[in-house]
Amino acid sequence: MPLSTFHNLPQSKRTKILETARRVFAEERYDRVTITGLVAALGIAKGSFYQYFASKMDLFQTLVAEAGTRKIEYASTASAKGTGQGGIFGELRDMYRGGLRFMKEEPVHARILARLTEPSTDPELEAVRKATRVQAVSWMRNWLINGQRCGEIRHDIDIDVTTHVLLAMLSEGLSAAAAARWGFEPEELARTPALGQQISEESLLAIVDGIFDVMCRGIQEHNTEESP
Repeated sequence: MPLSTFHNLPQSKRTKILETARRVFAEERYDRVTITGLVAALGIAKGSFYQYFASKMDLFQTLVAEAGTRKIEYASTASAKGTGQGGIFGELRDMYRGGLRFMKEEPVHARILARLTEPSTDPELEAVRKATRVQAVSWMRNWLINGQRCGEIRHDIDIDVTTHVLLAMLSEGLSAAAAARWGFEPEELARTPALGQQISEESLLAIVDGIFDVMCRGIQEHNTEESP
């Protein structure tokens, strides 16, 4: 987290530093960002950087915390409005609708969080990535178990397999489906946020609904007619 010297800066300068750093990390993988490149983009001396942040990771985690807070706000707003469908699937659907809306309206913040899913040669980031994955797996596993307890999820599923399949579907799968539907990758949206204006609310909801349709109903056609 930022050092006390950073908090003592005028609000305008703090905002400019974070906005610029956010853009740098959104455009480049964490491994490729250097302190030299950062201070050049920020317009400050290297010595000043270390008065504000203990390290590159310190700055990055500040941006991740900020982006995470924004994403939670989107998910909470979507959940509060709700779809009227109820149940654990309705709640999860609303949460991911909020998440996709976050990707559309806050693409730079979204790219910062996406950096956490990318394999890295940096040991610090790799440790953070693995810890983030462990938390996600634990959350999804508990969601499935709670769903079984309340009678909304089958009891004969393989919890471990289902956990990882659903996580992939709701992360990489959701992002890939959005990119295919919208015609541009999340990286392009982060570079040119105005592209988000081309994304209709109907398109956004249809992507999430399509994924949840597969989750809830599967893809196999069931013939209801009895064989002679």
